[in-house]
Amino acid sequence: MTAAEISLCKLLIQSDSAVGPDTAITPAPSIPWDPVIQAARLHGLDAVLYQHIVQAGLRDEVPEKPFEQLHHAAQVNAAHNLVFLWEAGSIFKALQAAKIPVMVLKGLYLLEHVYRDVSLRSMSDLDILLRKADIPKALPILEALGYQPTTYFDSHDENIDIKHVPPLLKGDDLYLELHWALLEENEPFSIDTHGLWERAVPAHIAGIDVLALSLEDLVLHLCLHLAYQHHLQLGLRGLYDIALVLGQQLAEVNWEAVTQRAKAWRAERVAALTFRLLELYFDTPIPEVVYEHLLSKPIPDEIFDQAREKLLSRKRDTFAATPDLVQLATTRGLWSRIKLIASRIFLPRKVIARLYAANPRSPKIYRYYFVRFVELWRAYFQTAWRSLFNRRSVLAGTENMQAAVQLKHWLGGESMIG
Repeated sequence: MTAAEISLCKLLIQSDSAVGPDTAITPAPSIPWDPVIQAARLHGLDAVLYQHIVQAGLRDEVPEKPFEQLHHAAQVNAAHNLVFLWEAGSIFKALQAAKIPVMVLKGLYLLEHVYRDVSLRSMSDLDILLRKADIPKALPILEALGYQPTTYFDSHDENIDIKHVPPLLKGDDLYLELHWALLEENEPFSIDTHGLWERAVPAHIAGIDVLALSLEDLVLHLCLHLAYQHHLQLGLRGLYDIALVLGQQLAEVNWEAVTQRAKAWRAERVAALTFRLLELYFDTPIPEVVYEHLLSKPIPDEIFDQAREKLLSRKRDTFAATPDLVQLATTRGLWSRIKLIASRIFLPRKVIARLYAANPRSPKIYRYYFVRFVELWRAYFQTAWRSLFNRRSVLAGTENMQAAVQLKHWLGGESMIG
């Protein structure tokens, strides 16, 4: 962790919304503002830092140009989010008129009920949860509002490998994700969606009464979203979301329910790892008994170090490697590796249909297998060839990807370490 990231976290910890209403804001001396502001930008926390600077009375200490850049980031967030909220209100009204219950997820809920300021948190899309049976009824309603599917989808397919309708697009950049589950069914977790609806709580979003996840479900979903779904690549902002939720509602958290539900979801490791990171970076007070109930043994040091590295790294790997190629390099036996390559080319027809916006029932679908082969050849041929016949050189160049795969396997319950 860099000195700038340490300073950034310390500043955000002092924010009254992050650790509770009784915490006083005390300006930190000798803040290296240029690297701190750069770290805030990298982690998507520039607007939050701007608010803290203003509230803590630090405006005169910050150089003019960086301060204006932070202010601009907050203004951009506000403009985008007002559009999102307007659209969300229209969607909620249309769905409720059709008697379709709506639950808000992630950014929408956090923006209105946690951050409580449209300028503080960026959003890239709208995420809402519907009951799976309501998806076919909801799609034409949303299309009437101008949302068009970006690729093939049939609600009657099994669809265990996705958790939402492929993004619906309105205009050039307004995306809507229509969820029926928090995670794909083929992931190593077991989330009872019916229970989410039973425990849902009222929420007021965009001026409309809707539903939201219960506090314990929200915390666990955010942990899964950050640590497993996004491989910790949301950075400190993803962790700060959870720190804010817990900081504001720490007295209301039912920790017994959190641990029991994490076990029911098979997400004990995800929750424990995220909680340790919250303690480390934002001083979030997690009862030690929570870890005793979640894990039979401590988090392996190697796993925790990998998690910290992944959370703080904001650089993309330049090596042409993917988890599939790392698996290819670590798979023993030439025939096993060839079968793995074939499995990534000859995907199920409905998956090819989603990738290339094609009709899986049309004979034309088969041409896209050739298209996929060509695309994979162009992107990964050299690395795949080295994976087949020179595993050592590939493994030497994919340490970061190997660590990411190892971390994800551990979070998913595989006992690779400890």
